[in-house]
Amino acid sequence: MIVDETFALTGQGYRLTRVHHLGEHTLRVRVNRDGYEEQSHAVVEVLTPALTWTQLAAEPTPTWYQATPGRHARPTPDATALSAVADRLLDRGRRILRA
Repeated sequence: MIVDETFALTGQGYRLTRVHHLGEHTLRVRVNRDGYEEQSHAVVEVLTPALTWTQLAAEPTPTWYQATPGRHARPTPDATALSAVADRLLDRGRRILRA
């Protein structure tokens, strides 16, 4: 269940952050699409009892970067541009925590 979602346009790109509750766990998915592939990233993290985020998995940029529009594309990108990547990462996080 998504408990929080933020989307922001940046100077060269855009980013999506989602926070999910999964039973006793809180997961955070962060996808940052920069103008440069090497400066982009997509990760899923779990909130630890010490209230720090620990990375569970990352999605390599070659699997999603080219399929997403650039920052200045028309129409202007919104959260849906990164939703597929975020959904895949959430699924991976769920599988990891169930293992």
